[in-house]
Amino acid sequence: TVWKIDPDMNDGFPCHVNEREFVKIPVDGIALNMDRLFLEPGQTAELTAEVSPPEAWNQTVLWTSSNEAAATVSADGVVTAHEIGDAVITATTEDGGFRGECHVSVVLKTTQLTLDRHEVFIDAGESAALQASIIPENATNQTILWSTSDDSVAAVTGGTVRGLAPGRAIITAASEDGGGKDTCVVVVRPPAAERYDLNGDGVCTMED
Repeated sequence: TVWKIDPDMNDGFPCHVNEREFVKIPVDGIALNMDRLFLEPGQTAELTAEVSPPEAWNQTVLWTSSNEAAATVSADGVVTAHEIGDAVITATTEDGGFRGECHVSVVLKTTQLTLDRHEVFIDAGESAALQASIIPENATNQTILWSTSDDSVAAVTGGTVRGLAPGRAIITAASEDGGGKDTCVVVVRPPAAERYDLNGDGVCTMED
């Protein structure tokens, strides 16, 4: 009840069983610093595993990858991306077999986004279409987010701009993965009938 000999404690020499540092406290869980990663081929990221409780006697963690063609992981948790695809990186405690996972997606990100026009004039009530080009063309995420600086002047949906009221608005197209962005200035004019009604009689005639 006083002394104990265990090859995993105190280098196999006798130790007091009531000494905290020599008591085998079991592992009861593990947590990773990230549960989702997006990397491009060749990029690396470091995962860290926190074993609980902190005073557990065996802090050893074993790292594995479910798809080493997409991403591998070193013995100390460094993930390296190789080719486009998905992999689950798992950290398993040697004591107790508790597991923590991080889902890794190896993607090709957008590097540039360009609009086909950077200035558009339309009448209120009319529409115009903007086309966005992504580089590289085979970027994994092709989603484009559209927005307007003034939704009372112009609205935009999927690249189609509709003039709502006379004024000026800036239409922005941005890649969802954050790799590119471009803008177009949209000037919305009053309807033609109003613009050319010079005598103010409410209609556009030969007199105007």
